[in-house]
Amino acid sequence: MKWLPSFVRLFMLLVLGLLLTFLGAMGSINHIGEGSGTLYSFARILGLVLSVVAPLLILLKLFSRLDRKNAQ
Repeated sequence: MKWLPSFVRLFMLLVLGLLLTFLGAMGSINHIGEGSGTLYSFARILGLVLSVVAPLLILLKLFSRLDRKNAQ
């Protein structure tokens, strides 16, 4: 699968997702009761999506690489 980025970039997406989830949670805790929680909520949702999608793409790349080795 040529369209998938390298393992390093996918791992960095995973780390970015975990970092965004953590920072969004910490920011929303620090600003409880204020009206500016939408940015932190967006960061948490984006972090959650990245931390779920990145491992799935890593596994997809790994299995496609294994499948390509078995086909040769």
